[in-house]
Amino acid sequence: MDEINLVSVIIPFYSGSFWLDEALESVFNQTYKNLEVILINDGSTEDINYILNKYNQKIRYYYTENNGAAAARNKGIEKASGDYIAFLDSDDIWESTKLQKQIDYLSYNKQCLWCITSYTVFNDKTREYIKEVKCDSMIGQVFPKIMYSSPIATPSVVIRKEALKDEEIRFADKLTAGEDSCLWIKLSLFSQVGCVPESLVRVRWRGNNAAGDIKRQIEARANTFKELKNFPMFNSNIIRINKL
Repeated sequence: MDEINLVSVIIPFYSGSFWLDEALESVFNQTYKNLEVILINDGSTEDINYILNKYNQKIRYYYTENNGAAAARNKGIEKASGDYIAFLDSDDIWESTKLQKQIDYLSYNKQCLWCITSYTVFNDKTREYIKEVKCDSMIGQVFPKIMYSSPIATPSVVIRKEALKDEEIRFADKLTAGEDSCLWIKLSLFSQVGCVPESLVRVRWRGNNAAGDIKRQIEARANTFKELKNFPMFNSNIIRINKL
């Protein structure tokens, strides 16, 4: 496909400038070249001048007070001028054909307002492969099953800008966990999701405590449900959850 569509790449940053450098390299190594990179500094105290000097005119840079990754991504959405919006966490990495394959997919599948990919998880210290997370089951109409299981990684998502024209369709910045899942559920209520089944993202694992992760996941699900109850389209479709 011709690169006629601009892709806005939104990267929130708080810590780990050496990871950020690697993330940015993976963006500029994309085979799809018509993009703008929006870097949102979420109140970090790190000196990242060498990053800003290195990429100079290649990025649009904004500094905000520390309000979390969700608020930083929302700030990026406000600043984005692209036809598509893609998200990359500052410690993760894209494979070089990631954007090209997703934009091609969305170009041919007009019924989908957003698209995801599978991804791999790797160990931060050893760089060794840990596991692959396949997302080919998440395609088409995925509500309400997305309420029970959502293997979607934020750095794998590309969304048509038009899907985010309603200010209610944003990351839930009041949540400390599950803010991304909340947005994916909202999107699933009015759009099919597309999927490129290849693993086109590498997600960094930094050895978080497993028991703590489980507790946070349970809390995140509860808080996500509370947040969604404020979204009218969710309330009108909630009966579908019990019918699954």
